[in-house]
Amino acid sequence: MLKTFFKKYFKLILVTGESMTPTLKNNQHVLVKKTKKLKRGDIVLFRWENRLLIKRLIAMPNDMLSSNDRGVFLNDYRLHEPYISAHATHTPFECKISPARIFVMGDNRLDSVDSRHPLVGEVGLDDVIGRVILLPLCHLF
Repeated sequence: MLKTFFKKYFKLILVTGESMTPTLKNNQHVLVKKTKKLKRGDIVLFRWENRLLIKRLIAMPNDMLSSNDRGVFLNDYRLHEPYISAHATHTPFECKISPARIFVMGDNRLDSVDSRHPLVGEVGLDDVIGRVILLPLCHLF
């Protein structure tokens, strides 16, 4: 019964890759709560081309987002992003997020295929599985 409850509301995920470094590292386990209740700054798990990806939620539907050499700007306010490397570069872009979609980016901006990349683009809310609620779990295994 506990196992059924856990599977219904949570998902244990093994992080693969370096796109969320330094927050998440390769081969760490994280616990994801299955939910559609999200907020900017959450680390989200979503489906993309038969894969599961973990990225940080940067912008919500209808937000204005831009980037330049000074940083990332959400609705004309510069984002405070203590989770990215001080050496991160910001490729210039500007966009309005579509309804029912979100914009995600990896914390390792130099090594992340995310919403900035045309292959991924904005993520549909229907593709979101949930948000990371506990990290890292590597010390438990």
